[in-house]
Amino acid sequence: MEYTTIGSTDVRVSRICIGTVFRSGLTQAVCDAVIDQAQEQGINFIDCANMYHGGQSETAIGKAIHGRREQFVITSKVGAVRADDGHREGLAIDTIMRAVEASLKRLGTDYIDLYLCHLPDDKTPITETLGAMNALVEQGKVRHIGVSNFEAWRLDETISVVEQHQYAPVICHQVPYN
Repeated sequence: MEYTTIGSTDVRVSRICIGTVFRSGLTQAVCDAVIDQAQEQGINFIDCANMYHGGQSETAIGKAIHGRREQFVITSKVGAVRADDGHREGLAIDTIMRAVEASLKRLGTDYIDLYLCHLPDDKTPITETLGAMNALVEQGKVRHIGVSNFEAWRLDETISVVEQHQYAPVICHQVPYN
């Protein structure tokens, strides 16, 4: 398996990342088998989100990697969960702080390697969102931050805000069909 680093970080990941939405269904046995087979092939990079199967994907991953957390690079996301009323949770500071704690608990870890804003949030100023993400890096709950599904202009704005406020850098942009 070939490995690369993410951006300018020291985080080494396999060139293949295992997505864990488990579109065909989720059981612990399936998750365990996928993670075990991936690791046997040299894959150390796992992507999940707090919304996949209502958080159950993170729980299954946490159980599958129990006792070997340091062997994996875990990505999770915030900002796309649908509320009972059909609206997204968004990327306000209180939402991010609440969501990261829930993700950490489900994953059975005290840190997430790469935490992404899953979707843009037009209702929350990007400065607030990035300030919250920066705080998570400073607290050690998140090693690095990134974004997902941001348009080019929004990514440019995000990078400008990071530079202006000297926040933790955005080290990746996960786009559809990546």
